[in-house]
Amino acid sequence: KLQQVTVWPQQLIKQTRTQIAAIIGKYRNLMTSMVRTDLKSATLAAPQAFESLVCDHHINNFSDLTAAYGDLYGLAPTTTEASSTQRTISDVDDALVLDSLKLLKASDLASDIENRSADSIENAAAQAAPGSAAFLTAAAIVSGISSHALTQKMLAAELRQEAAGLAQRNTLRKENVNNTTELRGVLVNLLQHQ
Repeated sequence: KLQQVTVWPQQLIKQTRTQIAAIIGKYRNLMTSMVRTDLKSATLAAPQAFESLVCDHHINNFSDLTAAYGDLYGLAPTTTEASSTQRTISDVDDALVLDSLKLLKASDLASDIENRSADSIENAAAQAAPGSAAFLTAAAIVSGISSHALTQKMLAAELRQEAAGLAQRNTLRKENVNNTTELRGVLVNLLQHQ
């Protein structure tokens, strides 16, 4: 009787389980509907196909994503359409965008797995035996660390995009310097022949 009343009070344990179940019932469906809200807004066929691929939470269709990106935004310019520098910048930009989109798709899939893990931890908490809180806490901490790692990957992708933008602007400045130098040479040559 001491165990059931003082050490492991059955009434408080039941009350806690009921409260956990009520919280889960109140918020889980709301959170699930928020996560699954369809945010697609493209209206034309090619953008719709691309948007569907970006938002589908699958990582086994990267080649389809690359093809849809090329269809929508075009391929890198040819040697007759752009300078070598412009072609390189275009290719790097496309590569970084596709890398970020692939990471986004992987992140969406990982978020789905994390949400299922959180649901599992909540379900376990509702049925947990007295004294098992440490195990549930450990599972929640591992899930939190995984979530933070995922956030760090997304931030790293954003930093790569920013670094590429800086490199691109620097490349254009260098190209402008070369063009200015070339123009100066042409003008000097022109003035000497007058």
